[in-house]
Amino acid sequence: MPKFILHRITRLTQHPGAEKITPGLEAAAYLHWLTCYEHDPEQFVAVEETLPELRKNVDEYLALTEQEITAHLELMAATHEGEVRGTRDFEAAKVEPPPAQVPMANVQFGFNWVLLYWNAVEQGGKPWGYRVYRTDKRSAPVLVATVCDTEALLPDQPE
Repeated sequence: MPKFILHRITRLTQHPGAEKITPGLEAAAYLHWLTCYEHDPEQFVAVEETLPELRKNVDEYLALTEQEITAHLELMAATHEGEVRGTRDFEAAKVEPPPAQVPMANVQFGFNWVLLYWNAVEQGGKPWGYRVYRTDKRSAPVLVATVCDTEALLPDQPE
């Protein structure tokens, strides 16, 4: 198992006070153990009895995140007349540069998931949210997530 994927999860379990525990990090830790077990059940047999609870926790996190985004977008649509900028798919939205570059803080990789987290922009006002795109640099960017917070847990990503 690659050790580089574990640095935040290791700090989370061994030194809880040293790592800011966010909902995305907690869900990523659950997803990490699920995918490790699915990848090599014999090596990770110790987590077998907790699999239903781990799956439930990941599903709840993803469902709550989706509900939060939907409610946020509905609130914006209700409080703004006309088109709400930046809430449509990549192809349909008018692309404008962000007020400031969003610095990437770090990325955690799993077998088929990724947790992205970054610092919020310091100037230009608080954004309503963030759109996360994936590209292989040979094709157009594809929208993979819209989030309100400065982290995005993306399950079921291509390896």
